[in-house]
Amino acid sequence: MPRRANFTRGELLLALQPRAIDCPGGVDAIILSNGRNEGPQDIVQTIYDKRSGVYKALFFSEPLVEAIATSGADPNTVAAALKAHFQSISQQMAVSAAEWEGQAFVFGVVAGLLEHQNNFHVPSDSTPNHQPRIDSVMELNNIPRQQAHAIVINKKLHEWSSALEGHLQPVS
Repeated sequence: MPRRANFTRGELLLALQPRAIDCPGGVDAIILSNGRNEGPQDIVQTIYDKRSGVYKALFFSEPLVEAIATSGADPNTVAAALKAHFQSISQQMAVSAAEWEGQAFVFGVVAGLLEHQNNFHVPSDSTPNHQPRIDSVMELNNIPRQQAHAIVINKKLHEWSSALEGHLQPVS
């Protein structure tokens, strides 16, 4: 009779799971929530550079969106300012390609949200402690939809940037 291996349930599950980097389908590198990473370091750095671009664009965008909420700035004017700033960054070529991609993504998303007055999903939307809803902010504060939209979008942008803080460079 063959001998049985003595594994705890957790050890057995861990032993049966492939390393994420070995998964079929094109995983080139991973960064875990504890900061540990696996994969070629140039690819890991590219991921961090893209995160950095996202963070910098969020940091630039938040006060402009806040101006819609607090001083009644026009959303289309703010969207145009975001696009112009991104064009300036693109012409200067002072950032890496990955950082540029991160910024392009955020500036495009935020400009589109403002121009079309759309909403977007953030992780807290699926929890009881979600960000306020646009209609609720309108009703509660007796303010126009554009202003309520800016308040909610800015809170969501801040949630996004807060999630990135402390995760912009590899753990040393």
